[in-house]
Amino acid sequence: MSNIKARLLKGFRDLLPCDAIIKEKFLSNIKNTFENYGFSPIYTPALEYIDILTGKGGDENEKLMYRFQDNGQRDVGMRYDLTVPLARFVALHKNELNFPFKRYHIAPVWRAENTQKGRYREFYQCDCDIVGSDSVLSDVEIVSLINNTLSNLKIEDFLIKINSRVFVDFLFNIMKLDEEGKKKTAILMDKKDKLPIKVFDDELEKLLNNEQINIINEYFLIDNIDSLQKFMSKLEIIPDELKNEIDKFKKIFEYCLFMNKHLKFDPLIIRGLDYYTGIVFETVLVESPQYGAIFSGGRYDGLVSLFTGEKIPAIGASIGISRLITALEERDFFGEKKNTVSDVIIFNLDEKIQSKYLDIACIFRKENIKTDIYHENAKMKKQFKYAEKNGYRFAVIIGEDENEKNILKLKDLKNFSEKEISLEHAVREILSTF
Repeated sequence: MSNIKARLLKGFRDLLPCDAIIKEKFLSNIKNTFENYGFSPIYTPALEYIDILTGKGGDENEKLMYRFQDNGQRDVGMRYDLTVPLARFVALHKNELNFPFKRYHIAPVWRAENTQKGRYREFYQCDCDIVGSDSVLSDVEIVSLINNTLSNLKIEDFLIKINSRVFVDFLFNIMKLDEEGKKKTAILMDKKDKLPIKVFDDELEKLLNNEQINIINEYFLIDNIDSLQKFMSKLEIIPDELKNEIDKFKKIFEYCLFMNKHLKFDPLIIRGLDYYTGIVFETVLVESPQYGAIFSGGRYDGLVSLFTGEKIPAIGASIGISRLITALEERDFFGEKKNTVSDVIIFNLDEKIQSKYLDIACIFRKENIKTDIYHENAKMKKQFKYAEKNGYRFAVIIGEDENEKNILKLKDLKNFSEKEISLEHAVREILSTF
């Protein structure tokens, strides 16, 4: 029988321990921050009925879904994101949930799109959502959560750019755009910072007349909510819905004053999906803008109603963890990578005292010190080489002499120092390092 050729599907990848360790630490940190804000975990299946996944519409999204018939001839698909499954989840379990319902979900999703650096066809999303509240405090809580999540990951150069679909819809109505014109203009606006100025202006002239171009170019210059209010007032009497949204934005900036350097009003933020109804936001890395948005979302008060028939307000955000990690790796954010989660390795130098190695490992593990034992009785040089390659912080060395004296050698592999100490002192020394 011939061997099977080992290979990967395009857009999918394996993670070696050195990369998986980084990812798991990030996910653990994100999970802890979400839970500090009172968000509870949920899980949903990887497969959903296809009509569930396409419920929010959008031809582009449907083209990118992995879809097929299962053995029961049911039309199913692999989840494209975690938001639509949430809407289905809420509709199915709404009598069991207590609203406002705060959830987080960390899981893989799949999109059959062209691969790019930091973008794969299978990737993890970290979602946080508040369902059942249209209070401004819900908006503030999500924005604050974005700020604290990235700060807790020790990322400093992020900028949360926020806008509202209410503002954009009012602008388009003032410009008297039909539905097709709104869609095309929104798509072009989303590309404004990515296209050369002349290319953008040429495309704008194909879509809009001179009066419309003058209005939208003035809109592009707005950089704060007060200027937006003056701009809107000049064009038309402001309706109540718009007044309320402007007031809400003023409160958001007032309540989020502590994170002022990371928060900016940006009239170009639209978000491509049709279901956003209010505040929208995209978070970018200032020093790595080529990676685009890394923590984005907004208010989607109409999505759950596709399944329930009743309006249930909701707001949420999502981190694309693969893209974020790729961007940070490019700037050597993680430093030297490790191939093990363990902090300590116990060398195996004498078969007669292997039971002692096991006893010491047991004591370390009870103290939550991640510990390995080198399984083979090998030369010291080979064991040091193994320890260096894996990235352990400490090596515990006990030979015949150390065993007789009831001590051990604790070698700090980072600082190249060594101490002869008791087991009790070794535990304290290791724990004080972390």
